[in-house]
Amino acid sequence: MKPVDYGAPTRMTREGWIVTLSSGRRAEVVRPLGEGGQGTVFEVRADDGQRLALKWYHDHVASPAQRAAIAELVERGAPTERFLWPLEMASDDKRHSFGYVMPLRPARYVGMAALLNGAVDSTLRTICMVGHQLADSFLRLHTEGLCYRDISLGNVCFDPETGDTLICDNDNVGIDGLSSAAVIGTKRFMAPEIVRREARPNTDSDLYSLSVLLFYLLMVGHPLMGARELAHAVWNEAAEAELFGSDPLFVFDPLDDSNRPVPGVHDAVLANWPVYTTALRGMFTTAFTSGLHDARNGRIRESQ
Repeated sequence: MKPVDYGAPTRMTREGWIVTLSSGRRAEVVRPLGEGGQGTVFEVRADDGQRLALKWYHDHVASPAQRAAIAELVERGAPTERFLWPLEMASDDKRHSFGYVMPLRPARYVGMAALLNGAVDSTLRTICMVGHQLADSFLRLHTEGLCYRDISLGNVCFDPETGDTLICDNDNVGIDGLSSAAVIGTKRFMAPEIVRREARPNTDSDLYSLSVLLFYLLMVGHPLMGARELAHAVWNEAAEAELFGSDPLFVFDPLDDSNRPVPGVHDAVLANWPVYTTALRGMFTTAFTSGLHDARNGRIRESQ
């Protein structure tokens, strides 16, 4: 979701606009927070004073199927409070589209990118807490028969002091194996079979994406981006399709060293890999060797 340039006029600027929530409450837009491919997110203030985040869908996304999917999520409720889950539907009689409100992210939380680019500095204990909470949260989601379908750096935020974690953009969550998805994920986090379009996002592909996210968190790099990354003069969709889909290879594959991290390029991964225990490195090795090719049996479970 791209940040808003508050110095320029934008279609997102709708301060004072009022929507009706499914509880009967009304909510007034306070300010825009960000805009993505599916819609715009605003901070709103309900008439009882509660501050919430409103995601309002662009007209071309506001289908009856999407409305029904969000309504089902509202009815189900969040698997855990770590999900910024849809709380109520939002509508406006003057507009074709619709939206939903969710909890507002506290200001102390930052995106995962802030950790990777050095904008915030957290202890190893904090980082491990983030990983633990992510695994536990997705275990609870999957236990309810749901799949997230778009696990990535952009959909997670955390408190740099405590490691408390929140998971955002939950409107693409669906019933595993049944409901269709408006998105299939972020390519570098997508399981190889999803990149190759051989399967739809599901719980098994969630497990792969979670492993990639945890590898990023602990090693500060991607598990498939080593020497082979540098073989591509231009980083484009074709390069992503090869490295993440048709010919994936773990950077520490025990049988093939052709994609090892390159000094001067992948220094963080090279420095961090030896720090962790043999057991943890073994789980990552399983996730990105047999787990690349055996979606059902080769992937590491959240409970592990």
